[in-house]
Amino acid sequence: MTVNAPAGAPPSFGTDPGDSSRAEVVGGVGQQLSSDEVSAFVARALARADLDDKRVCLVVPDGTRTCPLPLLMRSVHSALEGRVKEVTVVIALGTHQGMSEDHLARHLGYAAGAVEETYPGWTIINHKSWLPETFAPLGRIEAQRLTELTGGLMRDISVDVRINRHVAESDVAIVVGPVFPHEVVGFSGGNKYFFPGVSGQELIDLSHWVGALITSASMIGTRGVTPVRALINEAATLIPADRLALCLVVASPCMPPPSALRRMPGPRALRLQPKPMSPTSTLRYAGCCRSCRPSMRTSGPPPKASTSWSRSSPTAAK
Repeated sequence: MTVNAPAGAPPSFGTDPGDSSRAEVVGGVGQQLSSDEVSAFVARALARADLDDKRVCLVVPDGTRTCPLPLLMRSVHSALEGRVKEVTVVIALGTHQGMSEDHLARHLGYAAGAVEETYPGWTIINHKSWLPETFAPLGRIEAQRLTELTGGLMRDISVDVRINRHVAESDVAIVVGPVFPHEVVGFSGGNKYFFPGVSGQELIDLSHWVGALITSASMIGTRGVTPVRALINEAATLIPADRLALCLVVASPCMPPPSALRRMPGPRALRLQPKPMSPTSTLRYAGCCRSCRPSMRTSGPPPKASTSWSRSSPTAAK
């Protein structure tokens, strides 16, 4: 099965595909950005946004997504300081296990137990998918619309849409996170940090089922609006807050450079020469890659004592 729209159907599966010309961009193919360039870009972009005296919710990835998040967070903090009413940072765990204070501190770049010293005025919380009170209802996507969004893969069912109440109750929700090829959506990033990042189980289950029907081999790396992306984008229109996104592509040193790729016999076969893992990543706004990263796949609160994340299980999603 492919992700192409059926005959006569629009390629965006009945959704607005967006206008990329509206986005502010820095960098490009083959370019690597310095910290100063990143900070200046963030400051410039957020200065033009309508954020004064607003309640802002930042939705950021958990430890399964690799990017220089401390640099981005410090840049955003500097750009918002003195302008907004309040800032809540929600870690988009999906159904992953919550991050402990030590893990959060390393992930976001502050000293454990001293978040106020680095991000004064900010509240930082895990998305607690295991607690019913985490969510606010947004509405429902009815069966007829769902059939259109999925290109006919789903029929005669509807789905309730819930989201973390901090997102629903904010004036502006800002996604900050990387974009990678993704086996369920095509490419990650953007609205995917809302659904399934901070969403209720209903849409998580449905979106992954649609992706499974298409198959990961057909889906991963597909550009544009796939059926799962259409479903996610439709759900995002129900969020009452204004939505902004700071999306980035990272080049991870734990992946081998092009010179380390050696072609093997047979079609499309590549051998990756090993390269030591590194905890750092550099910003590059082109050329997505999968990074070697630990995974958190057990739903529930943070472990009381842990030095590493648990390995994957099929029960969690983001």
